[in-house]
Amino acid sequence: MSGVLNHVERGTGDPALVFVHGLACALEDWDAQVRALSARHRCIAVDLPGHGASPAGGALRIARFGEQVAKSVRALDAAPAVLIGHSMGCRVVLDAARRLAGDVAALVLVDGSLRGSGDAEAARAATRATIQAAGFASYANGLFDAMFTPHSDEALRRHIVSRALRLDADAGTELVADLAAWDAAQMDVALAAVRTPLLLIQSTGVDAQRNRVPLQPGQSTPWVDRVCAGVPGARIEIIPGVGHFTMHEAAERVSGLIAEFAAGA
Repeated sequence: MSGVLNHVERGTGDPALVFVHGLACALEDWDAQVRALSARHRCIAVDLPGHGASPAGGALRIARFGEQVAKSVRALDAAPAVLIGHSMGCRVVLDAARRLAGDVAALVLVDGSLRGSGDAEAARAATRATIQAAGFASYANGLFDAMFTPHSDEALRRHIVSRALRLDADAGTELVADLAAWDAAQMDVALAAVRTPLLLIQSTGVDAQRNRVPLQPGQSTPWVDRVCAGVPGARIEIIPGVGHFTMHEAAERVSGLIAEFAAGA
C-alpha cells in the first residue's frame, strides 16, 4: 500500500494498537506483545524508515518518522489508535500524536529518556561531535551494550547490539544528533499537546555520567519527571530489575499493562 511503512498486522478489535520501535531496531521487538494482545486488538507493528524492511528514502529524522507513522495510521484506517513507542519510538509517537490530533485514543511510552536540552542546534552539534570522535561503530556498541544488565539474556544482548551496528554510520550519526535536537526543541511542546490518556512504563534511567541503570520501585528519572510535569494525569509504572528492552525482558508484564490500559482507552 502506497505511503504505508513496512508493517505486520495481526488480530482484530478496537482500539487498534500501533507499535513503534527504537533507534537501530525493528518491528520484531514487539513480537511478544503482538502475539499476546492480538486476541482482543488489531495490532500493527511498523518498521521506521531506514530500519527493518522499510527503505530509508531520505534523511532519518524524528519529525519525518512521526509524519510517516501518522500517514500509515490513517492509510491503514487504524484510527483512533493507541500509539506505543519504545525508546526513540517514544519521541516518534509523541510527534505522530500531534499530527493525528483526535485520531489518537491513548499513548504508551516504554523506557524513554532525554538526550538533549537547551539550544537545539547546539545539542545536535555536540551529539554529532561526540559520535564522530568515537566513531559510530564504537559509540553504538557501547550505547547498546549498556542497555542490558548482568542478568539479561546474553543471546538477546548480542542480537540487539549486532543489529544496531548494521545501521548506516552516517545516517545513524545524524539520526542520534537529530534525536538530541528534537528533545531540546520539541519534547516539552509535544508533551503539552497530549490530550489523551498516557501510560509510561519505565525500567531504566540514565545517570549523570550517561550510564544506563535499572530502576527500583519508587525511583524516578529526569524523563519521568518531565512527562509528569507535561502530562499531569499520566500513569507511571516502574518495572524493576531489567534493562532497557523492557518489552523483551518483562514481556508478560508489559503486555499486561498495555492490555489493561487499552481496555480503558
